[in-house]
Amino acid sequence: YTIVQVGSNNGFTNDPLHDLVRECDCSGYFFEPVQACFDKLVSTYEKRVDVSQFSRLKFLNQAVSSVSGEISFYSVSESARLILGKKIPDWYEQLGSFDRSHIGSHLNGILEPFIVETVVQTTTLSDFVRRERLKAIDILHIDAEGHDLKVLESLDLDEVLPRVILVEYKHLPSEDKSDLVQLLTTKGYQISVFRSDVLAVQPVNS
Repeated sequence: YTIVQVGSNNGFTNDPLHDLVRECDCSGYFFEPVQACFDKLVSTYEKRVDVSQFSRLKFLNQAVSSVSGEISFYSVSESARLILGKKIPDWYEQLGSFDRSHIGSHLNGILEPFIVETVVQTTTLSDFVRRERLKAIDILHIDAEGHDLKVLESLDLDEVLPRVILVEYKHLPSEDKSDLVQLLTTKGYQISVFRSDVLAVQPVNS
């Protein structure tokens, strides 16, 4: 298996692929632009898989977007936990976004003073695929806090068509939700829509 995950956070909290990565003989690529989360991500898998498996995992401290280059990215400072304590849930770390207002809209705005801006490296998925010389992707997971459609559109699906795509879409505007489902349907995927995510699976005989 080859797994690509965009928005890996710490590799554990609310992560639908964590157990699969631990249990399967797979190669994995994990994108996480927030340095503190990235460090936790690497540590998570270093502690939870054997040396042989860990050697097949690659961690990329960058974001995925519609262009390759640099862009401002917003996340929540770790000081939020120290100051707010149990007033904030564990998933506050998962709110990193290209849209500052996305973070401020959560938890009645109490995270606003703790929002930090950093300039991060970005890549398109197509540039990544070519750079890594990937011929196929078995599972693509995108959790990009409202940027999910742009992430998917950055992959040329005529060049590489993942067998399974799981995309968080609950933060997308209604029009982007429709465009996401239409794009996946057009490419022949069987679609299941859940409260937070869209699961797209290529038919076995495709």
